[in-house]
Amino acid sequence: MRASAADKRKMAREVRELQSRLLRDRLAELRGLINVAREAKQAALKAVQTDCAARRVALREQCQARAIDARRSGSSDVAAKRGALKSERLQIQQVERAGKPARARSSARERAQESDDYVRANIAPEMVPVFNAVRKHIKGGPRKTRTESFLEWVHENPDEVWPILGHQAERDLSRLVAEQEQTERAYHRAKSGRSAVPF
Repeated sequence: MRASAADKRKMAREVRELQSRLLRDRLAELRGLINVAREAKQAALKAVQTDCAARRVALREQCQARAIDARRSGSSDVAAKRGALKSERLQIQQVERAGKPARARSSARERAQESDDYVRANIAPEMVPVFNAVRKHIKGGPRKTRTESFLEWVHENPDEVWPILGHQAERDLSRLVAEQEQTERAYHRAKSGRSAVPF
């Protein structure tokens, strides 16, 4: 049995109303997501500021402790004993290596990648994009790890940190706003009856 014109109009109206309701719900959801994203951005920036301040204090304390340790261990007698200990360790390692098969050496790139992963694991998650942006410039040394070098860099260059964090937050916010606008356009098309009826 074929549907009458009135039935088809009624069905088309019901489809438009359903589409309109779904789009209204999605718009409300997107508005909520944008508000949550804005609040998260503000909270993340505040958390980074707090974290940086706390890490500055911790770094200052670590540096002071290192200076005290360096002064204590600076005597020639301690240095001579350390040299003797190092020499004995090398001899032990040579004896142990003689009995083991040689290991394949890792490449410089593999060591750098492992080092990058180690730094990422040691810093706050919101600082990982900042580290990724500047990791090639962060070097460690015999007295300082790359994590410490990065945290010092953050402390000394806050005007470079904020744009990186702000750019990431703006990208997330722009994506949500674009999705909201697309959903609003679809909602207005469905509400005006310009959307295609699926039959």
